Amino acid sequence: MAAKGRATRGPDDGKRGDFGLAISIVRHPKGRAHLVFDDVQRVGTGRPAQWSTNSFFTSVDFKLTDLIKVQLDDQDFVTIGLAVVARLAAQYKARKLSNSTEQYLSARAKRGSRKRFMAALSRVPNREPGTDDHLPSPIRPLQRTALAGRR
Repeated sequence: MAAKGRATRGPDDGKRGDFGLAISIVRHPKGRAHLVFDDVQRVGTGRPAQWSTNSFFTSVDFKLTDLIKVQLDDQDFVTIGLAVVARLAAQYKARKLSNSTEQYLSARAKRGSRKRFMAALSRVPNREPGTDDHLPSPIRPLQRTALAGRR
């Protein structure tokens, strides 16, 4: 099914989604370049839209001269387009799932009460966990730098 609409020029209407992709060119040795795709999330509601990078998504390798002159094979254009549309669809689905999970948890929270929670908690024995029931120590959060090294 063909997309409806067309490319337009004119003043920015300010309408943007809450998430998207930022695509950049990174030069590499021997005349190569990567198109790097990063997930981004809109920050605030101002105009022009401001974006914050959430995570690295993927990169695609090309000859720099072909990329700059837009002389790519048809398959290369398909690869780029597919990567963009697939990632935006995945972001949309993840956002939708996240919203439905949040709604579910919110509804469950409304059904609960602090009194019933404390009553259930009072039945839990106050003792140290077994030797096989400990978290590793120390717990360290994931470092964004670990992903940066793979770019």
